[in-house]
Amino acid sequence: MISETYSFPPYTVELKHDVDQLETEVIICGSRSKIATHALVTDVAADIIADRLFLHTANSDHVDGASLYSLQLSTGTLLWRIPRVPPGGSMIVHPREKWIDAGRPYGTLDSYVVRANYEGIVIERNPSSCYELVNLTKAALKDGNQTEAKALLQSALATSISPNTKAEVFRWLGQIDEDEGNIKAAIKHYEMALDFNPKAAVKRRLVALQKEQGKCEPRSPAL
Repeated sequence: MISETYSFPPYTVELKHDVDQLETEVIICGSRSKIATHALVTDVAADIIADRLFLHTANSDHVDGASLYSLQLSTGTLLWRIPRVPPGGSMIVHPREKWIDAGRPYGTLDSYVVRANYEGIVIERNPSSCYELVNLTKAALKDGNQTEAKALLQSALATSISPNTKAEVFRWLGQIDEDEGNIKAAIKHYEMALDFNPKAAVKRRLVALQKEQGKCEPRSPAL
């Protein structure tokens, strides 16, 4: 069990991380409240005047991806949760506007990925964020628009981007190449994905394509 303590006078917030169970327990002013299962809290921010505590969780095994939570400080009551907010190292509270910026991803210079208001409604997603460009790519592929998807992925590569996300981008590029029958390009992109993340889920497809390419390449005539 790992503990962290944050001071938001007159409140104190303690986080107790059970790393084995991938779970965080939140204690506010001595009253206990479990806010999530299978989620580890990575960032904390608060607006005392509005009596709001914001928690950002990040864990690759979490069924919803990384998520954003809001609790009432005085009671510890869960007010709302936004699933699938990309993991990151910062949250910024804007008390005057009553919104928060969240999700600055690890290894990037994005100021935020998601802007949400105090009621838990996403009011803006950063269109230049590598994470948002990848999300738009998935939507384009779902609609069958591979040309748009490739353009979005190239835009993502031009942003500040973490190695794991870069691996995901190359994985998607490889998948598009494979769907279009461009085996050499697919192999190249799958290999690049593994360069940035050796655990990228492309190894099986890469081996299959390499075998297929070997069968298709003309053999040198026997002497």
